[in-house]
Amino acid sequence: MAETNDASEQLKQAKELFKEGNTEGAFKAVKRVLEYPGTGVSETGVFVEALDVFAPISQQLGGDSNIAELVHDAAAQPDNVDSLYELGNEMVKCQLQSMAATVLARAQALAPDEEPVTSTLAVALEKEMRHKDACRVLEASTELIKTDFICCYLLALNSIMVGKLDRVRELLPVLQQLCEDNTTFKVLPRRMKAMLERASSVEGVTTLDQHDLRGWHYVLSGGLLLSLAVAGFDDPMHGRFCFIYDNESVCLESIRRLKLVLDQANITPPRVFWVQERKSTLLAKALAETLGCELVAWPENGSREPGIIAIYDSEDIDYTTYDTMQERPAGQILWTHALKWTRTHTVAPDVVSYLSQFNYSPWHRSPPSVRDGEVADQTEADDPATVDPDVLVQRILEADVEGAGSYFIGDTDKLLEFARVTALCPHSSTPGAPCVSGKRGIMFAGSPVPSNWFN
Repeated sequence: MAETNDASEQLKQAKELFKEGNTEGAFKAVKRVLEYPGTGVSETGVFVEALDVFAPISQQLGGDSNIAELVHDAAAQPDNVDSLYELGNEMVKCQLQSMAATVLARAQALAPDEEPVTSTLAVALEKEMRHKDACRVLEASTELIKTDFICCYLLALNSIMVGKLDRVRELLPVLQQLCEDNTTFKVLPRRMKAMLERASSVEGVTTLDQHDLRGWHYVLSGGLLLSLAVAGFDDPMHGRFCFIYDNESVCLESIRRLKLVLDQANITPPRVFWVQERKSTLLAKALAETLGCELVAWPENGSREPGIIAIYDSEDIDYTTYDTMQERPAGQILWTHALKWTRTHTVAPDVVSYLSQFNYSPWHRSPPSVRDGEVADQTEADDPATVDPDVLVQRILEADVEGAGSYFIGDTDKLLEFARVTALCPHSSTPGAPCVSGKRGIMFAGSPVPSNWFN
């Protein structure tokens, strides 16, 4: 009853804010009511009220989506599985995963054996990094796991995301059989098998527990994580950054660590590729100077030439450019300095310096401000039109790497041992590893290692 009363208060606030013209504030208020698990809207009347409040808000925020129409339909038929599914599915497409999960959970309670409902609910929960909830939903659908490759794959994926390797081993033969005659989706069991083989390759070398960020990063993506964050290492971040104010010392330390890994593997890159993005170009120049190799522009259609592709921040590169990096030719290494860990990336870097949710480069004008749990946009301190890029590169090269000590755990020896072992696995993409698949995999958001994050 208390949760219902709280939901009613939030909905009242949402209506008032919307009436005042504060659509964003109204959306946040109604989102708090509808987001998973939606205990405040378990009663049909409150659920319908929440949708009625959300309908005009969604009309203003929906853009090209027909979400407002679907909200109206679901409010008019709150126990109609098709209406609930259509709304939940559209919410997933609109990146409203948490709200979608509440709507889809209602649909699944009405039709527990409907594959589209169950799988889309699992996808919404997975995107919210609620992997335990996704596993719970899927494990309850025993027949679907045996007969539907999508549900079987989603259970395997979410099981590995909570560290249940044995459950994935049980599911793999089932998934292989379900995908046997489907050429397009044979990649799914191959992906899970590669993860299991990577996990086996580091047995006795790393713990693969809820604190082993580097280990799980490798298992899930095949790549190497160079550094672990000091701040909140034991709890609540476990090696990731929520915010990081990057500086030249951190950039140089990351280059130093990358070079140590390359030297250990006897890799001498013939070139460093730079991409058409300012911060990435600066980092690429600093890396090329350090390695003493040529600097080459990354071609518009990609390249199969050996070398290192240097990217400063995953969020600065458009999808079109990333798509040209899906192929993984022998001798080519994709290095991303800062990777946003709270979203899935279609191309997994071979090497990542660190994982963060919000990354601020050495060239930002001021520390970011946070208001209502959201981070304000920042402008950059050094205008490329007025500052010689070579000056900025020189600042990286002349930085004091000791300054990175307050950012990263001092574990270079462990890093090198881990890099040495993982380079022996055929399904690894760490420097020196054999190139088997020819393609880079997916970098999934999250892992069995938990961290606090802004949602």
